[in-house]
Amino acid sequence: MRGLAFKGTWPQFEAAIKTAIDYYHARPQKDGSSPNEKFAQHVKSGWTAVDVDYSVLLMAIAERKPYKVLNTGIEIAGTTYWHDIMAAPSVMGKAVLVYYAKWDKDQVIVLPKNAETGKFGDPVVVYRACEFGIVDKAGAIESGRRISIMNKSIRDMKQGSRPVDAIAEMGKHVQLSPPATDVPFGQKITLPGEFEGIREAAEQAGTPPKVKHVRLLPGQWFDRQTGQVRSMYDQPSERETVPAADWEAEERARLIQKARDAETAHDLEMEEPSGGRLTAHS
Repeated sequence: MRGLAFKGTWPQFEAAIKTAIDYYHARPQKDGSSPNEKFAQHVKSGWTAVDVDYSVLLMAIAERKPYKVLNTGIEIAGTTYWHDIMAAPSVMGKAVLVYYAKWDKDQVIVLPKNAETGKFGDPVVVYRACEFGIVDKAGAIESGRRISIMNKSIRDMKQGSRPVDAIAEMGKHVQLSPPATDVPFGQKITLPGEFEGIREAAEQAGTPPKVKHVRLLPGQWFDRQTGQVRSMYDQPSERETVPAADWEAEERARLIQKARDAETAHDLEMEEPSGGRLTAHS
């Protein structure tokens, strides 16, 4: 007999399966008692179930490994996880202990590290972070929310702390500490007699003169004539002038030549092919 596909909805299918299981538990078996009756006998005899939370199982079976908290959260096997505690300056950029189960990628357990004691704190369940597109408005809103949490954490840290003069604190530590031990010198290294002249010349020369070393940036060069560093972006000290042409004279000559050409063309039009002049008729 071939099985038929279930024609109802998924909730109806779940209800049908539950009914079938309840029927199995209530149906008497070969000894005349049902599974429910057998279970009731064990409970009356003192049997109790072991109570264990899911997070405890997750920590017991999952892999344990430290991860660094990035500005986007914790990235594990291509999946990003986020919790608002990661926005705190004491957690952001630091390493945390993560319990990660390959069979449950929807959540991980994170143990933040206390910066003062160096010990890991209470476990926190961290879920998958929402993924947004590059131009997704919801992503910008979420980014602004995380920045607000970080700024609030910074303000809380400032309110609970006092200004510290680092130089003064270092000076106090130096005063309370024993003085540094002087260096004891033993055998001295000297030059042979034939090098005495060189040693005396070096001592008489004294400290060498200071030379200003200039590092040239892209687009700069050293002008040996002026002794200065010049750049391709420097403005010239004097404006470069180009000899201006005599535009008035050229324009006057062009107009004179144009008038001469027009007069010559008019004379040619008034002459007949035989060379005689044209006369007007009344």
